[in-house]
Amino acid sequence: GHDKAKMAALLKGLLGSPGPDNQPSGAEMIAKLRNRVTSSTLLEDRRDAVRAIKALAKKFRVEVGTQCMSVLTDVIRNDRMDSEIVGYAVEALWSVMENPPPSKDAGTQGSDLGIQFSEAFLKDSENVTMLLNLLEDFDFQVRRPTTCLITTLLMNRLSDVQEAILVSPMGISRMMDLLVDSREVIRNDALLLLMQMTRSNGQIQKIVAFENAFDRLLAIIREEGFSDGGIVVQDCLTIMQNLLKGNNSNQAFFREASLIQLLVAFFEFNLPQGSAESSWSAQKVTNVYHMLRLVRTLVSPSNPQQATVSCQKIMNQCGLQKLLCSFMFANGVPTEILIETISTVAEVIRGCDANQQYFETVTTPSDPPRSANLALLMSMVTEKQPLMLRLAALYCFQCYVHKNEAGQARVINTLLPSSAEPSVSAGQVLCAGLFSQDPLSNWCTALALSTSLNATLKPQLLRVQLSMQGRGQVTLLQQITGILTANADLKVQTRIGLLILLCTWLSNCSIAVVQFLNDAANIPFLTAQMEHHYSTEPEQLFRNLCATLLGICLAYHDDSPTQYSPDTLRQIIIHRVGKDAFSECLSQISSSEFFTKATRSPQVYAETVESICFDYSFTVLFKQISDVILRSLDGTAPPQVAAPNPVQNGTEALSTHNSSTTIEDHDSIVTSYKELIRDQDQELTELREKYAALEKLRSTVAAVLHQQTQEIQTLKGQVAMYADLKEQPTEGGEVAQLQNTIVSLQRIQDSQRQEIANKNVAFEQLQRDLEAAKTAQLHGSASASEEAIKAKEEVAQVRAENEALMTERDALDEQLRALQEQQQRTQETQTSAAANFDSSSAQVVELQQKLTQLQRAYQEMQERNQTIEKEQEDLLVLLAEHDAKHKKYRSLLKDHNVDVSEEEESLTESEEEEEEG
Repeated sequence: GHDKAKMAALLKGLLGSPGPDNQPSGAEMIAKLRNRVTSSTLLEDRRDAVRAIKALAKKFRVEVGTQCMSVLTDVIRNDRMDSEIVGYAVEALWSVMENPPPSKDAGTQGSDLGIQFSEAFLKDSENVTMLLNLLEDFDFQVRRPTTCLITTLLMNRLSDVQEAILVSPMGISRMMDLLVDSREVIRNDALLLLMQMTRSNGQIQKIVAFENAFDRLLAIIREEGFSDGGIVVQDCLTIMQNLLKGNNSNQAFFREASLIQLLVAFFEFNLPQGSAESSWSAQKVTNVYHMLRLVRTLVSPSNPQQATVSCQKIMNQCGLQKLLCSFMFANGVPTEILIETISTVAEVIRGCDANQQYFETVTTPSDPPRSANLALLMSMVTEKQPLMLRLAALYCFQCYVHKNEAGQARVINTLLPSSAEPSVSAGQVLCAGLFSQDPLSNWCTALALSTSLNATLKPQLLRVQLSMQGRGQVTLLQQITGILTANADLKVQTRIGLLILLCTWLSNCSIAVVQFLNDAANIPFLTAQMEHHYSTEPEQLFRNLCATLLGICLAYHDDSPTQYSPDTLRQIIIHRVGKDAFSECLSQISSSEFFTKATRSPQVYAETVESICFDYSFTVLFKQISDVILRSLDGTAPPQVAAPNPVQNGTEALSTHNSSTTIEDHDSIVTSYKELIRDQDQELTELREKYAALEKLRSTVAAVLHQQTQEIQTLKGQVAMYADLKEQPTEGGEVAQLQNTIVSLQRIQDSQRQEIANKNVAFEQLQRDLEAAKTAQLHGSASASEEAIKAKEEVAQVRAENEALMTERDALDEQLRALQEQQQRTQETQTSAAANFDSSSAQVVELQQKLTQLQRAYQEMQERNQTIEKEQEDLLVLLAEHDAKHKKYRSLLKDHNVDVSEEEESLTESEEEEEEG
């Protein structure tokens, strides 16, 4: 109330008592307040005017921003010691640059205004450094608005502020210190600041990580209660994700600092019994979701494979994988958390043999218990389950069989005839899903089965027999092709899924190609679909997949006796379909939006069933076989050339098939190509490292070459000058000049030796003063003690640098003596310059080079001397401040009737006499 009355009185004094028809405009009020700030000599008057500007900043945002920005920054710089006026100035700037909450009426005008004022403020890069220095002020009135202002600037002009922060010494350290501020408001504002600052800048992310950010953030999460904490936990997790995502250096630091083990405590909370999803608060759901995203960041498939495997093994060893697996089948877990948990477990086990083996042992808490894989498949083919849950189950199953040949074999074996089968097996669920009436179940099951295939298992899958009503025993291949060719009204998603399965199955498997071609209806069906013109994009992709399957039959035909020989297939494609039209079908697949979307991530993301078409594994396979198909069509490669093995395994190579190829041959070929690819991968890594080293060497050589070019030009001029010596040999010129230069340098060096000796005396006096200050600090404050110790350390550091400088000067003496000897030898050889010009010319050039080095060394010595002088002045200022504080504390002790020893009194009197002297 007092401040408002005071401000009102100030405005009334500045503006008078306006009548009802003479109300001053906002611009006029701000202009008068601005003049008051710039013209007043009393601090109190300036403070009142800045307070008034702060109060009007939100209402008259444009006027304050255009008229007062420079004035407010000057106030912050010039009145730095007054926390109150500085706080008002920072708050006013914050009000000007902060974007108002979005509203229907305001549109984007408010946010554009904040961005414009931020750009104007950042034109002077020192302004950011000024704000970072303000963070050292512990006063709440300064520290809090400064933190908020920096956050607002980051939101408005992220990259500009980040660049300014990087060039500001100790800037990031000061921000990190805010996390340990005992005032929660400032700590929480600091989290918002770091959340903005750590976005999209790897260099800042690394600095923040090495400023102990992870430990501090984990400590805050622990204090707040992990998942039961508020939005502060969410902010901390978001910052950690910013620091880790896509940053290999920070991920390695996090892993090697044994911080992954600390994540176990995130998930050690009691789940509610029964169906109690409603007991999860919205914030708890968000916190657990971000915890899971943090785990996924460490084992993301986009990370380097070696780093991902290391993290996966640690998660298995520390028990984190066990906790996550228990989450998958716990009661009362919200759907959103369940989906993210399944996806997290998927990436924890993806491609890691130990984790996949543990996952095989996981069972559901049902009666009777089921394996985790079976539960996933059942969820995947259940039509009532949410779309994202079914896709997450598919992803988890694909990650289980990824690079897991033993797991793949176990899955396929459940499809083969067996005398002892459980009541429900994975094979039964896969068959039920593959031939159900639900298109999404058809597609998911086809993709799951495709991922489970490898070169050994593809022929085994031909043995699968199905009992169908009206048809008796048929093979799985016959049933799939029969559904495709006989059902014209089949959903396009089902057709695409079945074709993806067939393309994966037949590629690199000539036995399956032969059986496919033996069915007389298959090739006419494929050619008929290619000649058909579809209207929607999914139907067009189905037609293009038919072309791909026909091309696979051509590429992997081993010339076995069939109804369609390779030449027959080639003629069908060229004459019935057209070579260009066939190539266009293949290119349309890779250029479609569905294909591009699938290449971005191994996990399928979709909001609707209609937007699902391909998955990541098929995109990799298609990229590998499309070229093989086109070469087979051109006749540039033999038809039996093999294509890559199933792409989900990622490391299988090409292999060659013929009619006599056995399963053992397949295994040996695949193994040999695995070794070949491993060697090539290692060689590629070495070549990349060599390229990086050569690129660095090229840059260095280019710089040296430029420098040498300039030196050559200088030497050419010197050679031209010395050419006259051949005709008129003289002894005086260059040698005399060298002698004068050496004498001059010796004089300068002697004088600087004397200066260093004087400085040593001064340093010793400072050392004695510091010892006295150390004795006095026993009765002083804690802050004075810290400053004295710091001053002592700085003096020791300066003295060490001084000793290093003296060592360098001794080395310079040796160079001078060597130069004098060289100059003397030059004088002796100068008399024979006319007869031996080439020799003396080379010696003179060498002398010139040594003189240049001597001058450069002298310049460096002079710069070091200036640095020492500056550091000495800083130390003197620091000691003066320490003495002033010491006197202040002694006076306070006397004012509080605390006895001061006679030794301290005599010390004080002697110090005062020295000052008066």
